Order: sequence, then C-alpha cells, then structure tokens
Amino acid sequence: SAIQTLGRIVRDAHNAGVALLFVQVDAEYRAQIIEACAPNAGPHFETEKDAAIEVLEQRVLDNMPKSKGSTARPRLIKELVELIDDSGPVQRLELPPGTILFQAGTSGREIYLLLKGQMRAEIQRSNGSQMRVAQFRGGALIGELAHYSNGDRTADVISETDVELLRVDVESLEGDHPDIASDIHQYAAGILARRLIITTALANRMLSR
Repeated sequence: SAIQTLGRIVRDAHNAGVALLFVQVDAEYRAQIIEACAPNAGPHFETEKDAAIEVLEQRVLDNMPKSKGSTARPRLIKELVELIDDSGPVQRLELPPGTILFQAGTSGREIYLLLKGQMRAEIQRSNGSQMRVAQFRGGALIGELAHYSNGDRTADVISETDVELLRVDVESLEGDHPDIASDIHQYAAGILARRLIITTALANRMLSR
C-alpha cells in the first residue's frame, strides 16, 4: 500500500514537472517503486547524500543562464599551456587514479586547473569517515579557496581517473604575466560567484518548504 501511494506521488510530481530524488533506498524497494510509477516517470536514485547534492547542484546550473564569457576558459587554458615549463610558474602534472593532490590542513597557494579526467574533494566526518563534498571535471579550478583566503587547504583532493592538470603559481604570474593572472582572477571570481548562487538557491528552496 505504501509503495503504491509513493508511486502515485511520483507520477503526480512528474506530471507537475517536479523531479524527485531518493537517497539510500534498498534495491528491493527501488524496484517496487519503479514498478509502481508510470513509464518514464520514475524518480532518480542515489546511494549517497553527497552524490544527491551534486545532482541537485548540476540541475541548478543547467537552469542558469549561460555566461556571456563562455569562451574565457578555452582562452585561459591556451594562455597557460603556452607557459608550461618544469621550472616556471605553470607546470603540467599527470596523476593516476587514487593519487592525493593535497590534503586538508596543509598549506599551499598554488591553484590547479584540471584539463582532463575527474577528481573529488573529501572532508573527514566527526566519526572519522570520509565524505565527498565536490567532484571536479575538465576546466575546474582546484585550490582557489586556500589561495584567496590565504589559509590552509579545506579538503583532501584525490584523482578518480587518470588526470592531467596545470599547477599555477599565480603570484609569480602576477609579476611576469599580469594579463594572464588577471584572467585567472576573473575566471575564479566567476566560479566562486556561481557556487554562491547555487548555495543560495538550494538554501532558499529548503527554507521555503
């Protein structure tokens, strides 16, 4: 009876244009819920809460107006790639899966630009377990919070696949290539602003319920 009622709720939500997301549902109940729903009206399932939050964040992003500066990232990557030098302010890194780029609590002012692959950020819960708080894909900036706050790293960052990154010493760039450093600052400001918009939107939705 409960499953059938839940199925009706899912169908009504689908008809109203509302997507439902369920977290940590056992496989047995998941199959029953899907069966109780109309075709193509089933909810989205995730096994972990942090993964569900990422799905919600991405949906908020997808509904946001596209930035007029969408060409900024390719231009910035091209500028940085041209400066790659093992002893210079821009260095190329290639990491295999499972490699820790940096850990929470460590110092570091460098910013990383992820070119290829996928990485994640984790923090430690009070019970000692790890919780994923972010996932990074190509084009993402990593480590900018510590750079701009002049503080320690706030999370462990780990490669999930083979990755290729650019390690950028922004302070050195400001002296030798101020225009490129300015491009990095503008790109980072846009990313931080979008994160704030996402956080505010999710908070408003939760408070309005």
